Amino acid sequence: MSDELFKRANDYLDGRVRNFDFKSDKTDLYPLKGFMKCREHSRTLTAYKSQSRNKEWYHYYLSTKPRCQRFRVVWAHEQIKKLLNKISFTAGMVKVYKSQLESLIDREDITRKTEINRMQTDIEKFVTRKPTCKTHFLMEISPPLITTK
Repeated sequence: MSDELFKRANDYLDGRVRNFDFKSDKTDLYPLKGFMKCREHSRTLTAYKSQSRNKEWYHYYLSTKPRCQRFRVVWAHEQIKKLLNKISFTAGMVKVYKSQLESLIDREDITRKTEINRMQTDIEKFVTRKPTCKTHFLMEISPPLITTK
């Protein structure tokens, strides 16, 4: 057994090993992470979970600065739902939004069509060059059989 493996096993037995999960996607659990800011420091809030004395897990949004107020995820989501329920759109606003989206889609469509045309031109150019390149390649591999002196 290697020294490294022995040390890791002892650390595990002593309870000093933690398995942090940094790579998994937690946007479903913390959808507001990065979108809210701390009132005092204007830093974006991050999220974490904490285990209570009775072994229950609680989830929070908090600032990356120490000693700032933390907010329970459930409470923060309820506050956002209340805020969103107060927002209403008039028919005129919907019409303007729809026209803006349509113009944006049209611009992207024109850009996409231009890019497709450019690619088709490139393909045609390469197709016409292919026989010439093939001939040059074959001439380098096998020189002509007839040589002049």
